[in-house]
Amino acid sequence: MFVSYKHFPASQGDMVEWYERMKLSNNANNIPLGDIAELNYENITWNFYHIDPAVIEDISSRYPVHYYLGKPSSDYPYDIVYQNGEYALYRVSTPSRAWESAHP
Repeated sequence: MFVSYKHFPASQGDMVEWYERMKLSNNANNIPLGDIAELNYENITWNFYHIDPAVIEDISSRYPVHYYLGKPSSDYPYDIVYQNGEYALYRVSTPSRAWESAHP
């Protein structure tokens, strides 16, 4: 899993990494912090299911992410490896040997 909205980390370094990943999952948009969590959740969810393929490519190049779980009606340039009525699992890339060697 790349990031989870509901699993906020405790340490400062992990919080920075969590926020960066949340920002990328939010279609590379900043996330306002504060007491508007419910609105944030709805906006982040919408943005995640409408994420730009360029952002998916950026995530995939920076992290070992090879699949994207989206909506089956999405028009993405990726192969669908599984689909049900609500979700589609897209193959974004194959594991990169270069990334794996650089990040053991």
